[in-house]
Amino acid sequence: MAEQKLDQRTLKKNMVFAFLAQGVALVLSLLMTLVLPKILNVTEYGYWQLFLFYVSYAGLFHFGLNDGVYLRFGGLDYKNLNHALLGTELKIWTLFQSILAAIIVLIGIFSLEDVNRIFVFVAFAVFMVFYNSSYFIGYVFQAVNRTRIFSLADMLNRGAFILCLFGLILCGMDRFEVFVCFYLLCLICSVVFYLYCGRDIVFSAFVGWRKGLREIMKNVSVGIKLLIANLAGMLILGIGRIMIDYLWGIESFGKVSFSLTLTNFFLVFIAQVSMVLFPALRQIDAAAQKRYYGEIDAILSLLLPLILVFYVPIKTVLSLWLPQYAVSLDYLAVLLPLCLFDGKMQLLCTTYFKVLRKEKALLYVNLAAFFLSLLLSVIGGFLLKSVDAIVFAMLIGVVSRYVISACYLSRYLPGQSWTILGTELTFAAVFIAVSLKLPDIWSFLSVTVLYLFYLFYNRTQAKTVWRRLLQR
Repeated sequence: MAEQKLDQRTLKKNMVFAFLAQGVALVLSLLMTLVLPKILNVTEYGYWQLFLFYVSYAGLFHFGLNDGVYLRFGGLDYKNLNHALLGTELKIWTLFQSILAAIIVLIGIFSLEDVNRIFVFVAFAVFMVFYNSSYFIGYVFQAVNRTRIFSLADMLNRGAFILCLFGLILCGMDRFEVFVCFYLLCLICSVVFYLYCGRDIVFSAFVGWRKGLREIMKNVSVGIKLLIANLAGMLILGIGRIMIDYLWGIESFGKVSFSLTLTNFFLVFIAQVSMVLFPALRQIDAAAQKRYYGEIDAILSLLLPLILVFYVPIKTVLSLWLPQYAVSLDYLAVLLPLCLFDGKMQLLCTTYFKVLRKEKALLYVNLAAFFLSLLLSVIGGFLLKSVDAIVFAMLIGVVSRYVISACYLSRYLPGQSWTILGTELTFAAVFIAVSLKLPDIWSFLSVTVLYLFYLFYNRTQAKTVWRRLLQR
């Protein structure tokens, strides 16, 4: 049987929409990262970052339902789905999310004394209801390879918030609560769009509580492993941020979060490509999946290290624009390699764990990396009493997760070059050392020369990748 190929036309269309969405997201990230810290004081910005940190975990409260839909229906046709059953699930789940949000609000009010933290808690609960209910529909569209709808909803949400940001900035607004409220209103815009696009699901007949609950349990049982894996993966970085907030307060939390936000400039694009690739890869045979694994691995191994070359230019510009965050730029020297290792983990490893339906293995890998990050963060926070040590713990956790994943997947998907893996690790280690120890100009020159040597050392693979790209 001939090897199947990806549907290049559909893939390119979906990629275009995904990158447009991330172009809007990049503009928003630039505004939130470079302009908001200029307007809000360090404390207000810290609370804003705390809100963004909390909402990044909102997806965990669907308890695997959305992930189960994504995995079970990945690669199917939208027309062949049972719209009434999905609609019943959505209605029941929205009711459950509303009850859960009310409980979270009560916990926040009765357990916290800081009024600002209570506000963040309440805002998170409201966000959770709209986010998880609408993303149920979004995950259905992702699974059936209609990722354009997901991307358009994302553009609508972020584009609306960009307009709101400009208005608030022009008005000189300096309270984080106002930004949070507009953030929620813009999310509701994307919710309305999802309701319209998924009207076949939303306005379908209710088929009964028993059938709906039974289908919910099926999806949760499938998705719960992926959900816990995602939680463990997020906590590799999250546990360090929680510890910094607990031990050093909201200002230190905001400064470390600022560095992590800078690395996310690059990772958001990778996340969008991963979203498009999963349903496309599910539609082709095993032989083609293996070949594309090797190609994607080679391309990422050559392009992602290039990001590290731009550290000094980024640091120079930002230190002039935001001098109060100078310490954050030192953390960035340690955290920027996340773009390489977390980027490959998201786009390559996590995608293929899902394609191969190895959610349990992904869970074990993420748990192992999380516990390593937790152990090192505890040592860094309570024994060494050092923010720097916790930042290094975050990096070690992410790197270990990628290395373990690459080793595991090599059993099923030959193509991983151990020479490349070794040079990636070496490149990242040397980058951190020279960035922290050498003056900026010498650091920039050293990393540039190092990257050119990296390309020369891997020149055979570079030529193969170049030929493949020209063929397309």
